[in-house]
Amino acid sequence: MQKVLNVMTKGNTLRSKFDCWSAEDADLVQGMRCWKVLGMKVPDYETILHALADGWRLLAPPVEITNFIVEGEYITGYYDWWLVKD
Repeated sequence: MQKVLNVMTKGNTLRSKFDCWSAEDADLVQGMRCWKVLGMKVPDYETILHALADGWRLLAPPVEITNFIVEGEYITGYYDWWLVKD
């Protein structure tokens, strides 16, 4: 079953640390987890490079996001990454 991982980082390199993430597969949507807002941490990966080493594949280069709101907090200057894994 294919899994999808969406990650937001402050940098646009493979060594950029996760700030927000969400994960989905055919049976489950876990939802956005932003530990800047919620005080959470990604359990298995610290950077994009760690996810790639565990078999995740990039769908495309990261996209810069200039403005968005998470749980009422206005956040700027992030990069949006999409990865998949079978």
